[in-house]
Amino acid sequence: MARASKAFAWLDCPIDMFAVSRDEYQQQAANLAVPGYAYLGLDGTWRAPGEMGWFGFSSDDAGSRAAYQRHVNEQIDALDADIYLVAVDCHI
Repeated sequence: MARASKAFAWLDCPIDMFAVSRDEYQQQAANLAVPGYAYLGLDGTWRAPGEMGWFGFSSDDAGSRAAYQRHVNEQIDALDADIYLVAVDCHI
């Protein structure tokens, strides 16, 4: 499949994004709906799909992102109904 050029490597490739079945696309969208880049679990464990570097570039890849999204969504689904989720966006 075609990939985004190196000049625009941070952009999603529309062919990769949409050249899947409807069910797969819906599942991918659902997996991305809540998890941010990292997740701090109730047990105090920090999870992220890779290591964050300068200017928001990460060492993650498609496999590590998918595994991270599955894990975090499982953790969120298992939370009690009275637990609040908080999204924090921090920059240095």
